[in-house]
Amino acid sequence: EHHEETDPSPDPRCEEGKNTPAAPQFDRKGEDDEKLTLQLDEMKDRIASDQKRAATLKRKVQLHDSLKTEDHDTMSDALGVKISEVFAAAWTPFLESIPKGSLETLRLIKDNDRSSRLREEQLKLEREKHLEMLKKCKQRSMDEPKKKTGRKLRPRCFPVEQKITVSEENNIPAEEELHAFLFTLRTTSRK
Repeated sequence: EHHEETDPSPDPRCEEGKNTPAAPQFDRKGEDDEKLTLQLDEMKDRIASDQKRAATLKRKVQLHDSLKTEDHDTMSDALGVKISEVFAAAWTPFLESIPKGSLETLRLIKDNDRSSRLREEQLKLEREKHLEMLKKCKQRSMDEPKKKTGRKLRPRCFPVEQKITVSEENNIPAEEELHAFLFTLRTTSRK
């Protein structure tokens, strides 16, 4: 009797006006469990079928890729043969109808055009290089000059200056001697 009176919390499911609240909940739980197990089984089946499908697709792709490269090589070879046959069938009669002299002149013209095109491309490349060099030179001239950092370079020892003695002798002849010399030359040359 004591234990029944000391139980302070009544069952929350048993409220006034409800005779058997626990019975319907057990039925719902059972139904929910069944639904969940069915859904779980369906999902497992889907996953298994998707994995099988993925494996078959992967095998098909690998088979297709291996066949694709081999078939591509054989098809390209066959296509090359067909193209050469069509080219030979279409152009051979036309080329045979052209006189040999005209054919040679056409070949020379074609070769000259090709060489002139190559020459023009080379000139164009050289011009582009030259313009690029000019642009770089202009950029260098417009830039601020680099400031030298660090110590100023100096020689390890300064060279010894040689003392030169200047003689102050009068090496110039006197004016009279000069006049005498000049006038004597004139008088002797006239005679």
